[in-house]
Amino acid sequence: MEVDLSEKSLQRLAELIGEKIITSRNAPEPWIDINALAEGIGLSKKTIYKYTSTTDIPHKSGRPLKFKRSEVDVWLAIKRRGHR
Repeated sequence: MEVDLSEKSLQRLAELIGEKIITSRNAPEPWIDINALAEGIGLSKKTIYKYTSTTDIPHKSGRPLKFKRSEVDVWLAIKRRGHR
């Protein structure tokens, strides 16, 4: 069975999955900075900044920017699946 979801639906699904991952762990997931994220996912800091400026990538605004790796992993999976 194939289901065609809109980008908005996929984003909401990613948020819900990310929330479920976070709440299912005993210890809260730590925030990581842009350097750790860039190294961990293989994107340049410039690309990540571009995604944050369009509010595309899940992040906590402020100085410095902060990210939850599990949320970004879900977001990446959805982005990559959409570009096949």
